[in-house]
Amino acid sequence: MDKLYIGIRAEDKSYMERRTPIPPHDCKYIMEKHNRIQIVVQPSTKRIFTDDQYLEVGCLVQEDLQICRAIICIKEIPLEKYIEGMTYLNWSHTLEAEPYNMPGCDAQEKYQTFRI
Repeated sequence: MDKLYIGIRAEDKSYMERRTPIPPHDCKYIMEKHNRIQIVVQPSTKRIFTDDQYLEVGCLVQEDLQICRAIICIKEIPLEKYIEGMTYLNWSHTLEAEPYNMPGCDAQEKYQTFRI
């Protein structure tokens, strides 16, 4: 059975952003309970958890997330980093139609991405 790759994006909207959507111990739990799932983490020097902590629980750590079926992140994705056809799970204020978030809505349509 093929692996289902789920990505965790390195946050880059703010240099102060240290949060992560899934901590290493939860990644381990998910992958143990659902052995078809493999979590892929983008490397980050500012995330509250180190890359090594993710490696220790069995996550892959790599820059390229294109093998992933979905990418989970905290903040909005910079326009130049959208991957065409990707499903993104993130928290944002985009649906509130704030003017600075409208280019993100346009990028979703342009790259045929889906935001949950």
